[in-house]
Amino acid sequence: VTYGGDVLMADQVHFNPTTKEATAKGNVRLYMMDQIYRGDLLTYNFRTKKILSEKFRFLDGKMMVEGSSINTPEIGHYEIGEGDYSTDNRETPGWKTKASSVTIYPGDKTIVENSVAYFGDVPFFYFPYLTLYERDAGDSPSISFGSVSRLGMYALGSYRFAITDKLKGEVNLDYYSRRGWAGGAAATYITPGKN
Repeated sequence: VTYGGDVLMADQVHFNPTTKEATAKGNVRLYMMDQIYRGDLLTYNFRTKKILSEKFRFLDGKMMVEGSSINTPEIGHYEIGEGDYSTDNRETPGWKTKASSVTIYPGDKTIVENSVAYFGDVPFFYFPYLTLYERDAGDSPSISFGSVSRLGMYALGSYRFAITDKLKGEVNLDYYSRRGWAGGAAATYITPGKN
């Protein structure tokens, strides 16, 4: 089904031309603007852009989200239950955050609640509540490689994120061939009225 620039494909699609609502089952693909949705079951309204679904994967630019349910209470607002979030847009991401709730406002921010960050399958940090602003995502994650005579070869990894507009965080995980693993976290607070 193609309507207003959106394309919905599936094994079975039932479309109501009056309400502009479609229910799709089996190998569902929804392309809308620069977003791609994949799942097995979807109800989508082409007019209001409302999505209801279970067990899905959603791609929006650099961001990949998959979860057990998705709901769009309004245009540009996505609520995901039991979701995985990552900007490592691959079938099996190298890093991800598993969360009980992910709320996405494309082009603005992503709110992640009760989440654990993973490198591969290894948990490394717990976030009770985290806001990721898109304007801050350009620097993260960062990985650099090199060699220093005293420490040997190294791989340095960091992930920067915004907790609020004024409070920023950073998580580091480093490896030095002569010293081993190191890690840490930092927080920065921007004082109101100061530059």
